[in-house]
Amino acid sequence: LTIIDCATLDMPPPLGFHRVADAIVDASTKALALDDGESIELQCRADVVIGALESEPATKTGSLFVTTARVVFSPDDDDNAQPLAMNYQSIALHAVSRADAPYAARGCVYCHIDGGADGAPATERDDDEEDASVEVRFVPHEPTTVDAVFTALSACAELNPDTDDDDDDDDDDTERGGGYYYDEASALADDVDGSIRAALDSYDDKLVMPSADELDALLAQPGRFDDAEA
Repeated sequence: LTIIDCATLDMPPPLGFHRVADAIVDASTKALALDDGESIELQCRADVVIGALESEPATKTGSLFVTTARVVFSPDDDDNAQPLAMNYQSIALHAVSRADAPYAARGCVYCHIDGGADGAPATERDDDEEDASVEVRFVPHEPTTVDAVFTALSACAELNPDTDDDDDDDDDDTERGGGYYYDEASALADDVDGSIRAALDSYDDKLVMPSADELDALLAQPGRFDDAEA
C-alpha cells in the first residue's frame, strides 16, 4: 500500500480524483452543473486537505458538493484552479474524525481514497497506481456540518456500489465466505506484504476512546441516554 502525498492541488489531480471543467455554472452562487438524474445531497463551505498530515499536505478552501453521483470540491477562484471530483467507488473508507490535532475543534470527515490518477480506469493504470491511495480530509467551516457530510457521503455511496468488488467477492466465495473479512485473523491471513497490518494499525490510531473518567462523566449526565420519545 503506497500513500501518495500531494504538495498542491494545482498539480495533476491526486489518485482517485479528476478535474472537471465548467463544473460551476454560476461563479457568484457556486451553482454546480448537474448531469441528468443527479441531485445535490449536501453543499457547504469547507477546507479540503489532501495528503498525510505529517507531510505538510495541500489545503484549499472552497465549496464542497456531495451529490447522488459524485463528490465535487470547487476551490475559491484565487488561482483559476479547476474543481476536483471523485466517484464513490474511489472511497475505500470514510469516517468522522475529531482526533487530528489541527482540526480537533471543528472535526473533519476523513477519507481513504483509492484509484487511478485522473480517474483512469484500471486497465490504464500501472501496478504502482493500482495499489496507491491518498488521505483526504473534508473540514466543514461549521462544526455542526461534519456529521451531515458523513451522513450524506454514506447515503450516496450506497447509491453507487462498486461493481468490481462484487466481481472480486464472487471469485473469493469459497476462500473467505463471500470475499469479506469477518475478523482480524482472516484479514491477516492474506497479508502477504504487511500492507493490511499497516492499514489496520493506521485506522486504530485514528480511533479515540474516552478515558474511564470521561466515560463516567458522560454516563453521569442526566437524560443523555434517555429514549428520545419518552
